[in-house]
Amino acid sequence: MTSSVEPRPNDRKVILDILVEFIEVSIHCILYNRNLYPQGVFEKRNKYNVPVQMCQHPEVRSYVNSIIESLAVLLSEGRVDKISVVILKEETGEPLEKFVIEVREIRDKWRDKDPNLLQTERALRSFLLKLNVSDALLKPPATGTTWTIHVDTTEAIFEAVELQLIEKDFPWIEAEEKQASIENATLVPLRSNTSDAFRMQLYVEERKAEISETLINSSDGIIDNSCLVDDTLSNILDTTCKPMDASSSILSSPSTSQDT
Repeated sequence: MTSSVEPRPNDRKVILDILVEFIEVSIHCILYNRNLYPQGVFEKRNKYNVPVQMCQHPEVRSYVNSIIESLAVLLSEGRVDKISVVILKEETGEPLEKFVIEVREIRDKWRDKDPNLLQTERALRSFLLKLNVSDALLKPPATGTTWTIHVDTTEAIFEAVELQLIEKDFPWIEAEEKQASIENATLVPLRSNTSDAFRMQLYVEERKAEISETLINSSDGIIDNSCLVDDTLSNILDTTCKPMDASSSILSSPSTSQDT
């Protein structure tokens, strides 16, 4: 009879650190794939043996790092159900697309079957590969857009870490109702995986095409989200970043604004 390996005190933190890093890479990939910034400010890197594009503009990197630090705090305190990269119309703030990473379970007992985290690495590789080709499943990127991050969590978790986030000079606010969901959205599933370390899925919600667009794209196989999206979450947090063009760089959070 084989004995099971008892979880160590830091086993959960190991998985949290891996997930936070994966989320960071995913954000950069989405910014690149959906043309939020000029391609010239991105640099090719490798993660889990997958080529990925990482933005090298210092203010964008700093902004994403602040988001990731906040997510690490929220995840360490407890339940974070969804992390969404929301692409908005810059003029109106209307959401056009949501790239959603849904973390259904984080597991402590992974050392028995995946002691070197090879299975976990393969799972994350499959997510990045699917993210890299997601453009083929979506409408072309819109122009004149900005982006924001939404985190679905409980009010209790947010209250528990709110002071820490304020001390980091990166406070989050409750998302505007008009940005929290996409009206008449379709859902495009990208990847779902259950490993010994976590259960997670990745999908995109995008605004349903107008009639003329629907006639053109009727064979794309986009799935309606009426029976697939789980709407059980209680609190959505928000931090917003505006894109730059070739001549300017403007970043904003709810509490600060920079012009360079």
